Amino acid sequence: MSYLKTTLSTILLGLFLTIGCDSAVDSDVDQSTDTQNSTIASHNVSNDINSTVVRGHQTDDGSIPNGTVNGKYKALYAWDADGNWYFDLGDGRVQGSVGSIDELDESTLTVCDYVVIYRGDFEGTPFLANGWIRNNIKCNGYAYDKAQTFNTLYVHETDRRYSKDLEPIWGSWGILVDTIGGVGNAANPQHPVNN
Repeated sequence: MSYLKTTLSTILLGLFLTIGCDSAVDSDVDQSTDTQNSTIASHNVSNDINSTVVRGHQTDDGSIPNGTVNGKYKALYAWDADGNWYFDLGDGRVQGSVGSIDELDESTLTVCDYVVIYRGDFEGTPFLANGWIRNNIKCNGYAYDKAQTFNTLYVHETDRRYSKDLEPIWGSWGILVDTIGGVGNAANPQHPVNN
């Protein structure tokens, strides 16, 4: 059960990155920081990826976009066995029960690196209103015997791939693909995906 809880938590965090983390994650520490600082850089996380929206999901002039946009960014989530956690959302915001990844117990540290790719319309709000979101997550550390990968595809009900048979995740969003390295498509075993 612990494995399943960790897996679901890891995957859900990626979804909240794009759909609306502020309303979904309660944090003890919430601060803005430059994601290029030495702590994050030491874990190979940077946002030098070309993105059309992220850095606050805003256009070049600072407004929230209307119309379909594509985006891609990186984020990092880390935790230790004591229950402490650190979350660099990839847009300059950092949340967690600690202010730095260096404050986590290195002997029980687990780090998950995210690449979040999306296409959809924000409809002038800070959160993706429709479209699709793909999370590619690689976790290493204490919680896993070896590196573990998760690849998840969320689709909005307006996406042609959406079906009422999908596992619901957030309002009108469903999980179409939820591959776990070495396991397969856990969300929809009727639609296996070679991993």
